[in-house]
Amino acid sequence: MGLGDIFRILPPIWIVSAQYTPTGLSLTISAPPGQTCSIQATTNLQAAAWETLATAAANTNGWVEYLDPGSLNRSSRYYRARP
Repeated sequence: MGLGDIFRILPPIWIVSAQYTPTGLSLTISAPPGQTCSIQATTNLQAAAWETLATAAANTNGWVEYLDPGSLNRSSRYYRARP
């Protein structure tokens, strides 16, 4: 008799806020504490060519802060955060 699979469902990772600053776009990401997430960007959603900008772990409060200085050189950029 099998016991089945045991797995854990983690809360989602999502971008909570995005603010322009003189040094670039500042992103605040919510994730489970200690969860590593990949911050990605693209300039064309139709091509879906996502570039990984950084990988970071959420702090003990479940936050990741990321500043994208590369956003200053682009007229538009789309972001996502993934586990």
